[in-house]
Amino acid sequence: MISPLKLFDKPTINITWDNVVRQNVKPCYRGQNHARISIRLFDLLKCLGSVQPKRINSSWMASLMDYGYLLERLSDTPDLKLKITETRNQFGSEMLTEVSELMGIGLSVAVITELFDVQPSTIGKIINVPKRRPDWRCLLRDNRTLLVEAKGSIYKTKSKLQLNEAVEQKNAMQGDLKVATASLLNETHSSEMKIVDPPIFNDELPNNMKKHIFRAIHYASVFSFLGEDILSLYFEKMAKRLSGEIGNEEMADKELMFEELQYQSPSIVLNNKAYAGHLYGPTDNLFLFLGVNKDLLSYRGFTSFRDADEECLIEKGGNQYLIQSDGIIVVKVIDPDSFLSEHQIDSVGIGYDNIVLKDIDSIRDSSFKRYIKYLLEKRYGGVDVIDDGGLRVTINGELRTFYCYHLRNTKGKHPQPRTIRKMAEMMDGKYGVLVTNANIQREEMGFPCIVRADFEIIAEARADVDFLGEVFGR
Repeated sequence: MISPLKLFDKPTINITWDNVVRQNVKPCYRGQNHARISIRLFDLLKCLGSVQPKRINSSWMASLMDYGYLLERLSDTPDLKLKITETRNQFGSEMLTEVSELMGIGLSVAVITELFDVQPSTIGKIINVPKRRPDWRCLLRDNRTLLVEAKGSIYKTKSKLQLNEAVEQKNAMQGDLKVATASLLNETHSSEMKIVDPPIFNDELPNNMKKHIFRAIHYASVFSFLGEDILSLYFEKMAKRLSGEIGNEEMADKELMFEELQYQSPSIVLNNKAYAGHLYGPTDNLFLFLGVNKDLLSYRGFTSFRDADEECLIEKGGNQYLIQSDGIIVVKVIDPDSFLSEHQIDSVGIGYDNIVLKDIDSIRDSSFKRYIKYLLEKRYGGVDVIDDGGLRVTINGELRTFYCYHLRNTKGKHPQPRTIRKMAEMMDGKYGVLVTNANIQREEMGFPCIVRADFEIIAEARADVDFLGEVFGR
């Protein structure tokens, strides 16, 4: 799991933009065509989450396991650099392509928000339109619509081709401003982004309705991505309430959720403002509190809410409170006793030790492998990743190797015969243990296995070290 310390790092990236773009950026940037911009890594994840499809049955842990790996791929340097060689060697070219594409989208949101006078709470994915469409859209402070198509690559020539394609895709929809971005992720020097060409079009949606619906979708997407199912579902219903599409039953559910969020969820008060959310951790002996301004929970408060001009970072009681301009708050809890005492919070969310089966089933293959590595390190100490993809660890003086095979969204179903054959082919000629979340019987395979039934008990036991010894030390 990503450390809260790394989430607050702010590496820089080189940005250039053309003259047509320049006339629409913030006044402080209009006299130039380039800048170096710092991006907080939590903001990068949040920006990506705001324009991703809504996650189903997500959790904070599943999201950090699934997307936190993006931050692990970045070097710990003042400049934003991608560990290209390491990523290719450990996870393959396919993973490297996925990382660069997702980075390109997340960086586009972070950079555009800095360069343009954006209303952050209106940022969201474009939905219900043809496939070849821009990636995301938002409103500027003057209520003009900005459409963005974003690309990301590690290859300079491909990045140029992507920029041409992005220009074509951004013109597939109407909007007041349209830009295309291309991020070039570098390993030895600072990464860079180019922004080009915003032709003018008109948008026929009424400004007030457009803004409110944009904002509701923004919060639903962000909290879904961050694993806050209740807040995500609540703002999804808020979007329907604003558009008049909500039915009586859903409206009743929304009111019940409002009561729970307003009066029962853990909350904190800062600068005379209340925030509803949850406390998560610990990781590296630190906790994170994630929440939202309670004014956004009521219909009247939501429609009258105004984005702040800038974010606010407050040091209090040894802890860091980051209040973002869209009303979302994240707290790096360095002194848990001070935080819990001041805000009278006694409930803590999930960590690696509290992962449940739905999290295991929904994460990516690489995330599953990192989870197994964590369990082995917790019980036995140092774990090596070897060339054939296995995890090697010393157990009772003997070197043991574990190979991971993950099935995504299995829902506990028995795997099909071809999946079992793939597992057998992967283990052919290898001396080690298969580790899988598949619902199989060990005797079916003909070699040592750790299977779904074991993970069910690991989850129930909250990764107790003695039980881990029983599972992995057989």
